[in-house]
Amino acid sequence: MGIKNYIVASVILLIAIGGYVYSVEDIEYTYQILNHTFTFPVAIWMILPAFALFIASLLHMLYYGTKTFLDTRTLQKDREILIDTIGDKLLLKETKDNLRNPELKTLGEIINQLDIGVSDLNFTTSNKKIAKIVDQVLQINSGKYVSTKELKLPNENPLMIQNLKNRVELDGNFALEVVKQPSSYTQEIIKPAFIKVVQTKSLTTIKKYLENIDFDIDILKELVKKDSLEHTDFSLTNSELINVIKQVDVTNDDLIYIAKAYKQTAIPDKLIKLFEDLMSSDEKYTESYLYILAQYEMIDNIREILANSQKNEFTLYKMLIDLRDANKHYSLDTLIK
Repeated sequence: MGIKNYIVASVILLIAIGGYVYSVEDIEYTYQILNHTFTFPVAIWMILPAFALFIASLLHMLYYGTKTFLDTRTLQKDREILIDTIGDKLLLKETKDNLRNPELKTLGEIINQLDIGVSDLNFTTSNKKIAKIVDQVLQINSGKYVSTKELKLPNENPLMIQNLKNRVELDGNFALEVVKQPSSYTQEIIKPAFIKVVQTKSLTTIKKYLENIDFDIDILKELVKKDSLEHTDFSLTNSELINVIKQVDVTNDDLIYIAKAYKQTAIPDKLIKLFEDLMSSDEKYTESYLYILAQYEMIDNIREILANSQKNEFTLYKMLIDLRDANKHYSLDTLIK
């Protein structure tokens, strides 16, 4: 029985009892409690105990009804929080432990410690929120781009990083926008964006944004590859190349890679000058300078450098000179592995 029906039925019963008693006996009765005297018809006195029981039972029902309502509401909120927690785990977001129901709180603690992912394209659920999140995750993992307004994740989120990488790969113009405004993105996005720009845009465009980029060896090699393949002369000047190279902790092997890339298209004098300037800025690059000199058969220059070196330095090039002096000519590239 609903509480409204209970109230109506109780009132009808009280009226019926009072009316029946009044029809039988309509006299009044006086009762004194301490210094207070109360005079009511007998009918009223007869229904007072029933009325008191009615009030007590009504309060009892209201209390437990309210308690049940609050418990049900808490349970419903906790269920929603659990769904949000699962969604956050799928989106690689931080989760919050604010569950109130003891059983669900234990379940939430377990979920918070798990790595949750989805890779099955046939995944199904009746929960629309989770279904949407799963669809977004699957799209991103398959290389597609999901609108950032729809995804609503910070740029530092790993899933958002992958999503933006996907966009960079799919949209060269977006990659250029990233390069133009690098302060809005993490290095994890800027690097592939600049590489994409190098691959898809002209060197004239690329040169405008060199100062925006924190170079590493991968970006440097991609830039050198572009520059060496598209022109018979440097599109990047020696000073521009040196400025870029100095940003990277390059090794002599890295510089030899650069030398090999440019050797087919660069003017020898400019290439030699580039490596001479690099050696002048730091003697640790002497080996790569020797490589360039050997490529262009500048034997006297090599002898001069080797003559001023330590006994255990540049042994490969000393061996090359010794072989040459013995009329045994070998290509340097056949000796370098």
